[in-house]
Amino acid sequence: MSDFCIIIQGPSRYVTQLKENYGDLPIIWSTWVGEEGNYNPNTDKVVLSHQPQNRGVHNLNMQRISTVNGLDFAKKLGYEYAIKMRSDQFPTNPTEFVKLFDKDKVTFLSAHKGGGNPYLIDYYMGGSIDDLLELWDLKVDGWPFPERAITDSAIKKFKDKLSFTQSTMSLENDVYWISRKMTCKQMVDKGSHVYSDKLI
Repeated sequence: MSDFCIIIQGPSRYVTQLKENYGDLPIIWSTWVGEEGNYNPNTDKVVLSHQPQNRGVHNLNMQRISTVNGLDFAKKLGYEYAIKMRSDQFPTNPTEFVKLFDKDKVTFLSAHKGGGNPYLIDYYMGGSIDDLLELWDLKVDGWPFPERAITDSAIKKFKDKLSFTQSTMSLENDVYWISRKMTCKQMVDKGSHVYSDKLI
């Protein structure tokens, strides 16, 4: 068994398409009660959570619950490391994509300059399961947007072990965003996101 897994967190709109594009990578699906019909009970590893009444700012609590429950499940299965992905994105080259992650660090795509107040892009993140669980041990209220909560937690706990994949990605090793019909690199090239490796 591999020591790492992919945790796909979020709604179950694109399960078939994701399965077609993740190759042989070990996947844990972390989604919501009522969506189990989108999975094969004999072959898929699925974590089902109840949706909270308090969704948090822009669904921050939804993201926290499904991420933490997926990580807890992965740890019980014996995995040490995980890459947490959105459920509407997939790597264009799964085998090469996982090589962008440093297991000794907490890895993100990059940081958005954010008008001089940079914050981490939360499309995906990877690292040891223990580190990711510590990252997501955060309050869900009182934030202007979810990325601010994740960024503040990351800087407080992992300031000296943050890593980014943005500078090492390419057209051949990218992440495709299904709902936006473009890759992360294409978004950068279009100027819709101004990325920076300088967060701190």
